[in-house]
Amino acid sequence: MAAHQLNIIAMREFVDEPNKAFFTRIACIGIFEETKKLKDKLLENLPNNAKVDLIAKKKSK
Repeated sequence: MAAHQLNIIAMREFVDEPNKAFFTRIACIGIFEETKKLKDKLLENLPNNAKVDLIAKKKSK
């Protein structure tokens, strides 16, 4: 995240024990200019079956 000038402002973790699954939601601030590079780098460092979704905050009017 730091390499992309993003700062983590919140992080929540969830464990689904019956299905042996772990989820985390991380909120960051910064400018997501290179989302593909960021997503690829995250996936490179996570387990093979990891799923990464990058969701930009919608601008308010």
